[in-house]
Amino acid sequence: MAQVAHAAGVSRAAIFDEGAGGLLPLITTQGQPVVERAAERLAAVMTAGWPRLEPAQAALLAECLVRLAISCAALPKGPARMTATSVTTLLGPYLDRVLVAEQPWRAPHRPPPR
Repeated sequence: MAQVAHAAGVSRAAIFDEGAGGLLPLITTQGQPVVERAAERLAAVMTAGWPRLEPAQAALLAECLVRLAISCAALPKGPARMTATSVTTLLGPYLDRVLVAEQPWRAPHRPPPR
C-alpha cells in the first residue's frame, strides 16, 4: 500500500491513519460499498462496449476485476505489466467463451500446443 500511495502522491497517513480519515478501511473492513459501486460502473461500461455480454456475465467479470485491482493495489507482486499479463491469462478464456465462442462464424479458441 505504501508503494501505491507514494506512486499516487497520497500520504502514508491518509491510508494508514488510525482515525476515521484513513483509506485502509475502504479496502478492508468497510470496502463492500466501494466494491459494489465500482463493479456496477465497470459492468455498465462493459455491457455498453460489448453488447453480446449478458448482464450477469458482466457483473461476474466486473466484480472479479475490481477485487483483483484492490488486491493488487494493496499487495503488488510485481510490475504492472506482469500483473496485466497474469489477469489476461486468467480471464481471457472466460472472455473468449462469452464473447467469441457464441459467434457461430468464429472457430472456438484453442490454446497453442505446448
